[in-house]
Amino acid sequence: KRFIARTLRRAVADPASIDPQHLERAYELSQELALRRAFAGVYAGAIEAFAESRELHAGFARYTGPVLCAWGKHDRYIPLTALREVVRIYPNAATLVLEHSGHLPMIEEPKRLGEVLRAFLAR
Repeated sequence: KRFIARTLRRAVADPASIDPQHLERAYELSQELALRRAFAGVYAGAIEAFAESRELHAGFARYTGPVLCAWGKHDRYIPLTALREVVRIYPNAATLVLEHSGHLPMIEEPKRLGEVLRAFLAR
């Protein structure tokens, strides 16, 4: 439980935004074997993809559909500077920088993120 709490608190700009229900639900989910396997697969795939990033980026660049990239300004896991690469790959992407969020804007700024996402999807 301490690992889960530390990870979630590090993922947000303001650790006070993680309420006890978030922590408890994250811990419950961490006990599900299927979810653990899914996360392991995602992370293993990410390591492989980053090793071949030039090829990966070329594949992304072929996509011409709409893109919305929302980023927490205080993300400690994927820094805001990485947004430059997203814009390079998707020059027409709509971007949103959430000023009061880290890696979990859906927890820290759910209303703002939801408004922008709804508007994007309506287009």
